Amino acid sequence: MQQKLWRNFRVQFTFVTGMPTEARHEKYDLDGVWIQPYNRENQTNQSTLEATQKLLQESDVHRDLLIGNFNDTYYNLTLKLMLTFRWIAAFCKHQASVYLFLDDDYSLVPTSVIRLIRKIPFTVRSCLNGGTASPDLIVRHPSESSSWGDRWSVSTNELPWNRYPSYSSGAAYILGAELVTDAAIAMAFTRYYRLDDAYLGFVWNKIDSRVYTIRQMKHTMDNLTNPSEVITAPSIYVDKAMDWNTGMMHMSRL
Repeated sequence: MQQKLWRNFRVQFTFVTGMPTEARHEKYDLDGVWIQPYNRENQTNQSTLEATQKLLQESDVHRDLLIGNFNDTYYNLTLKLMLTFRWIAAFCKHQASVYLFLDDDYSLVPTSVIRLIRKIPFTVRSCLNGGTASPDLIVRHPSESSSWGDRWSVSTNELPWNRYPSYSSGAAYILGAELVTDAAIAMAFTRYYRLDDAYLGFVWNKIDSRVYTIRQMKHTMDNLTNPSEVITAPSIYVDKAMDWNTGMMHMSRL
C-alpha cells in the first residue's frame, strides 16, 4: 500500500504467519467431533522446505513479517493470535496508541481509518475494544444423531456452555495498546481454545473489557452508497471499488 495514501498519518504494517504446510485433505477427529479441514489454510503443493525458504527470503527483503514456529493452519489461528499480542506487548507497546487487526481476505480504507482514529479521544484510545460484528455467539455442539460438525463445532468436553462471551469477529478489530498488553498477560492464564476469535472473548471476559461493534467495519458492502461508511470490508468489495493510486472509493463499481 502506497505511503501517500496515509498523508501525514504514521502507520506500519506487519504480516503474521505460521510455517507453510503441505496440501492435505484428511478429516480431523477433534475430541469425538469429525470435521473437514478448512480450505483457507496456508497449504502449498511445493515442498515445505522450498516454501519456507521463500518465506524467509521475503522476510529478509521486506522486513515486515512475523513468523511463528507452528504450522499455519486454521486450528492454529489461536497460536498466531497469542504470538501477535505478545510480540506487540513486548516490542511495540510504545510505538502506537492503537492497533488494527485484519484478516487476510479483508481490506481497509485509509481515509476512513484515519478519520476513525482522529475522532477517538486520546484518553480512551488505550482501552479501545471494537470491531466487526461477531456471529451469534452460540456454541455449536454436534447433534446427538451425528458426530459430524462444521469447522466451528466443538464437543461438550471442550466447551460445556451454550454461549460464548462477547467478542468481535476475527475479520477486523481495533484495540488500544494498553488493552493489548493486558490481554497478552491474561492469555497466559486462559485455557487454550482452537477458535481464535471466541478464545479472545474468554480473554475479554477475564479482564472485564467490554466489546463494541463498529458499524463501519463491514462484512459486506452490498447496497452501500457512501464511501465514508466503510472502514474495513472483504477485499472482494474494497479492491473492486478502490482506486489504490488516489485512495478514492467509487461505489458505482460494485
